[in-house]
Amino acid sequence: MSISKVPHFFLVFFSHVNFLCSNEDQGNCHDHLSSLFYQNQHRLSTDPHTTWLAFLSKRPSANTALFQEIKCLYILPPFDSFQTRNNKERKKERKKRCRRKGMACFVPFNNRNLETSFFIFRPIVALVDELVETLKHFSACTESLGCVQSSIFKSIHGNMIIWYGAWMKKSCENKELLTGELVSMLSNISSMAILIEHGFFDAYAGESRDDSSAARLCTEDTISMSIIVSQKADDINDLSYANLALFKSQFLKMEGANSGVCLTCKSVQQPRVACLYVWKSLRFCYSWILNSDYRRTILPYLERFSFVIKYDMFRVIFVSSDIVL
Repeated sequence: MSISKVPHFFLVFFSHVNFLCSNEDQGNCHDHLSSLFYQNQHRLSTDPHTTWLAFLSKRPSANTALFQEIKCLYILPPFDSFQTRNNKERKKERKKRCRRKGMACFVPFNNRNLETSFFIFRPIVALVDELVETLKHFSACTESLGCVQSSIFKSIHGNMIIWYGAWMKKSCENKELLTGELVSMLSNISSMAILIEHGFFDAYAGESRDDSSAARLCTEDTISMSIIVSQKADDINDLSYANLALFKSQFLKMEGANSGVCLTCKSVQQPRVACLYVWKSLRFCYSWILNSDYRRTILPYLERFSFVIKYDMFRVIFVSSDIVL
């Protein structure tokens, strides 16, 4: 919402944002905020891919009366006044994407040829580099078992790492046996992470902006994933339809979403459905989350079910094609 659309004042709230501004003089307000921002640049913590985070406590002089309070400002690009990447940096990013163009793995939109699996870990160490390297080695080892593609996702804000694998259907006809073997192969990471969830999922629907038949994952891509756990095994089929209807109603409205996949896991112990989206950038993902009315757009599809929903945003930190480089 722009300042001009608010009659007297406006409150901006972006995740951890809370600042209040008078609307008496919009131009001075904008200039004053810019000045404060750059004066405090030495106190700035940045994420080069996504956001600026500034802690501003300085107050303006009393006669301006523009800012009543500034506690914390969380700015999501693009705001021209605070754009951190110049044209040269953008060109470097485009070149980087071009160099990795051939490095990708895919999440299929159906399960005709491939099965998909997810192993979700909660690290118990401060530095996860060794854990990631161990999972990369695990990816290489799974190739002999029929895994044709794999990837590793790291939670952007939380403490979670996901290993994703795509399997030839013949290699996982006995999923319980294969799962047991994979879990035993992961026993050496027990000192670094806890395996909190795992399972094979069936992809049953998906869409992409370029009309491809799979979601393409590259290193540094931003993805979001929601998992809805059904409290009743008998509800899983109806929940799968509800998940699909929700996906169909949202995807075309999701600016910046490159592709999305619907998945279901009909495990007796923990039946669940999931949606995975690949985004052009974290900024688009934030924008969608902040502007979504969940009570109006999501709950009507799910209110008749007994469920638990989990949601997180991840950065792709590895794809199996990285092994050969």
